[in-house]
Amino acid sequence: ESIAQTQEDLSAIDNQFENSEMNPALEEVTSDDKQNLQDLVDSIDELLEAEPNYLSEEEKDALLNKRTELTEKLQQIEEVEESILEVEDQIQYLPSLEEVNSEDEATLQELLESIDEVLEYTNLTQDEREQLIAEKEAIQGKLDKISEVKRELGSLQAREDAVDKENVTADDRGTVEILIQDLQQTLNVNENNMTEAEKQDIKNRISQLQDELCNLEQIQEDLAGIEEKYDNAPGMDDITTDDRYAIEDLVDEIDTLLSNNSEHMTEAEKNALNEKREELLEKLEEIERIQNAIDDVFNKDAEVDIMDNVSSKDLEAIEEAQNAINELL
Repeated sequence: ESIAQTQEDLSAIDNQFENSEMNPALEEVTSDDKQNLQDLVDSIDELLEAEPNYLSEEEKDALLNKRTELTEKLQQIEEVEESILEVEDQIQYLPSLEEVNSEDEATLQELLESIDEVLEYTNLTQDEREQLIAEKEAIQGKLDKISEVKRELGSLQAREDAVDKENVTADDRGTVEILIQDLQQTLNVNENNMTEAEKQDIKNRISQLQDELCNLEQIQEDLAGIEEKYDNAPGMDDITTDDRYAIEDLVDEIDTLLSNNSEHMTEAEKNALNEKREELLEKLEEIERIQNAIDDVFNKDAEVDIMDNVSSKDLEAIEEAQNAINELL
């Protein structure tokens, strides 16, 4: 009876072992087969332990060979499960799509490669494969987001590099204003997808460009002030010796502005200033001519109050007086 039972058990084990649904090939076995394979191993162990005397050496060797093959398949399943668990363990600590940034790029890329390696296994269930593909797509979406932000930052940097910040003029105002708006917009929209260093860099660049605009505004104010003083200055025919200091001050203002901010002024602005400067210098020459004529009349040393506020129009009368005095002498 024991021999008959043993043979019956052997037959059952053989049937299960040969059943491809219960015992798939090594390259096809999945976690869905784990329980069947383990049950078959347990059955073999029980038979080898309970009825060793009723088994021939050939039957024992056959059972041990089957057990070895089943164990290899269980190890393959375990290897795949461990690989999946390693991937899942890393995925749970990943930032969300709304918070991922360039500091996560290397980790995401490595994880993507790990998933590709797991997907190469032929021992995945359909659900496992679909889950891994979905996770891969989610990771790729995060990498795409990082690339999108990097492209936007790179584009802004290229536009900013095209602006010669050492020589920004009024012609560049519109470009700089739009660039500041776009930098601020990028910061507002992508702040959560930027590193602290990237955010601080954007803020610093905005601040630098705003400083350039402030400098341009100050130059425009200075130009307007010079323009107003120039327009209010007397013409060549109306100039008097009393205008000397105001004109000299105005020339100094022009010189200072050109010296300190020439690189931030357009050619038209600089040319206009230089033209005004030349005209003012001509007025100073005229004042000097008037003063010299007065000095000649009064032997250059006399201090006479009545000679204050002498203009070019008075110069003819002064010259006539000088001629009359010379005739008397």
